[in-house]
Amino acid sequence: MMVDGRFQGEGVGTIALQRTLSRVLAERSNVEVIVKFLHWNTDAERLYSKLGFEDTGRREEDEKVFRLKWDLVALPGSR
Repeated sequence: MMVDGRFQGEGVGTIALQRTLSRVLAERSNVEVIVKFLHWNTDAERLYSKLGFEDTGRREEDEKVFRLKWDLVALPGSR
């Protein structure tokens, strides 16, 4: 998912990702979501961390790998 630079910093990515995750998680009780982003993208890291993703410690070339494990718990940031 990418947000046009004109709209970055306005919460558009957060809302879009929350809605996407809410929809997926409403249909499944046990989910693992993996995301990758360039290591220098602190905005992406902040977004994923805010929504409950955790750093796996893995690196793939220039990308960090984060994971969200869902097992019937509340989605962080969705209240």
